[in-house]
Amino acid sequence: MFQLLLDSAAGSSYVTVMRIQRNIIGMLCLLLFLLSTVCFSGCSSTKPLTLRRYSKNIIVRKDRTIFLEQEQIDFKNLKHELVTRLIGTSTPITIHFSKDIPQSLADKLVGKLRQEGFKELEIVDFRE
Repeated sequence: MFQLLLDSAAGSSYVTVMRIQRNIIGMLCLLLFLLSTVCFSGCSSTKPLTLRRYSKNIIVRKDRTIFLEQEQIDFKNLKHELVTRLIGTSTPITIHFSKDIPQSLADKLVGKLRQEGFKELEIVDFRE
């Protein structure tokens, strides 16, 4: 009789463990699905060009032309171009890079702006 009780208790705990494992596996699959969905949607979330209102906008297009708002500016005289348009070094600047430009050009532009004293820079990529 006692052995029968032990066997039924062991069977019951075995069923409980199996249910717990199944629930954990189900939750892990759901978590993996949600994580992969967020990753794939976030990795390709390059958006169209949207200019910021709270800062001045520098746009670098895929043909490597540089614009301040709607006016084309010269990379070599970048600081002069910005200062003549009344943009001080403390003015927030958002740099919009086309997703098709080389990383080296983006690094060069950001480095030049920082070297010339512009501190408040935000970097955004966009698709054309």
